[in-house]
Amino acid sequence: MLLLGVGLGLLINLVIINGVCYLGLTPSPQRTPLGKGAHQWAGVWQSLAYGVTVLRLPFGLAPYLLKVGAYLIFGERLWTLWSSPLGQIARGLGDLLNFVLASYVLSPLISDASIWSALLIQLCLSSELARLILEKGQMGVSLVWQFLPHRAIANQLRGGRWAQTYCAYYGLNEAARLAYLLTVLRVWSHTDAELAEKLRYVRGFQIVPNAHPLRTGQVRDVARGQIYLHTRWSNDPWLLIGQALRRSPWLFDPRYLPRPFYYRTEANPRATLFVLSMAHYCPPFALYQLGHEIKAARFELFGRCGRWLGWEWEQPVQADGAYAFDPALRWLGERLGYFCPTPPRPLWSEAEALAEIKRDPTLSTAPIEILAQRFTFPLSYVEEVLLPRARQAASQASATLSGDSQCG
Repeated sequence: MLLLGVGLGLLINLVIINGVCYLGLTPSPQRTPLGKGAHQWAGVWQSLAYGVTVLRLPFGLAPYLLKVGAYLIFGERLWTLWSSPLGQIARGLGDLLNFVLASYVLSPLISDASIWSALLIQLCLSSELARLILEKGQMGVSLVWQFLPHRAIANQLRGGRWAQTYCAYYGLNEAARLAYLLTVLRVWSHTDAELAEKLRYVRGFQIVPNAHPLRTGQVRDVARGQIYLHTRWSNDPWLLIGQALRRSPWLFDPRYLPRPFYYRTEANPRATLFVLSMAHYCPPFALYQLGHEIKAARFELFGRCGRWLGWEWEQPVQADGAYAFDPALRWLGERLGYFCPTPPRPLWSEAEALAEIKRDPTLSTAPIEILAQRFTFPLSYVEEVLLPRARQAASQASATLSGDSQCG
């Protein structure tokens, strides 16, 4: 009964939220977002994801063993296959098959088990079902929506009052849609200081080739404030809004997160909490984010436990903003000779950047865009913090030298 209740409840909510958002609430500057109750519940939902991720741990074993086997066969080519559309579909079907087989094996045990054992089995099954519905289910909805002929539909619906916002968005070409959504977010941020603060790091969207894998940190240009996306994503405005919130470069500003930092145990939890607190701006994406966190939160727990025991398995985010997605497989690949990596340089800290500017004085007069790219800082941080401090340090050093020469 618990499994059935969880499944039906989440499916009903998924259908209602997506139906309302996709069919009736196409984002528009004239349309106010849904109620702002998400702020006070964001921490609760994230804490719930931590609990649920522990319950679904048994469901992660078989997929990971298959992943190791695939890596042994394909080597480094696995990462390209893993992020391809066909790879994502295969992973989704594999997760579904994993759940079906586990249910087939475990369900008959419930009737013969003690009340607590039966409850534990149902909780484990329910946790994985919740993850599949929220994460994979929402991905499926978005994928279907992306492939619909929206521009042709919008041309047929022009003139209908109920479809005005739909036609206003889907009547545009891809580039115009991206500018339109950025305008929508700017308008919405006028009454939300937290959204405005994080959104100021986003300067636009950039369409990249489908061959570009949008994962492991290669999802944005930190210095330019550009969020990468594939062309067909413009068909899903809720996905784009969610990506703007999720991948805003604000975490690369040392005023929010000191460098060097880790993705799994530091950056990801903060980015997830922000998205959940902004759920009223992108309800469909927030559903996906919650489902994804049910799966991903275990890595944060593993990393923190390992660090507490004195074992650091997680590598810091690299100087270009990327990170080692699966350190265990990378370690295995090194041992098997699949590749011989050079040790990645972690993100530049503020102290290191100031020392480099002091070593090379020409950097202090370089355009802020050059400095931002060199050290993977947001432009606003370079302009507001890094350059003033570099110039202050240079001025103090010059004054000291001048005083020494006078004394001499």
